[in-house]
Amino acid sequence: MIKEFNKITLETIRQHLNNNLEDSLENIIIDIGNCSYNSDNATFKLECRIKGTDTKEESNLKWVIKSGLYNLDLNRTHPKYKLIGYKVKARKRPFIIEDLINNKRYVINAEETHKMFGIKKFTNTIIPFSVRKNGENI
Repeated sequence: MIKEFNKITLETIRQHLNNNLEDSLENIIIDIGNCSYNSDNATFKLECRIKGTDTKEESNLKWVIKSGLYNLDLNRTHPKYKLIGYKVKARKRPFIIEDLINNKRYVINAEETHKMFGIKKFTNTIIPFSVRKNGENI
């Protein structure tokens, strides 16, 4: 029987919640987030979403790309990372990338994101004025 909340008991409760909730709800993804507690009270953040739908960060990323704020290309591939999300409230590092090798997630700033996933600008070929077709200017 639990007499007070501490880090060890809350980890046990979190594991119990994860195991039981995932088994009982098959098409819902449940994410148990941060926990704040004192000796006699604990509060967990619980996020639920339907399988196959985008996370909040994925939806935000699609909105940012559609708006054209950063000139990013979701289809552009990087050999090591994948662009997976955007945090609206983050000021310095709003973009979330995932390492394709070990599946770890990282947050990066807009400049780094643009280097890896920005739309490549096409350079126009300039035909010099001196090049003429049949003696005429082009």
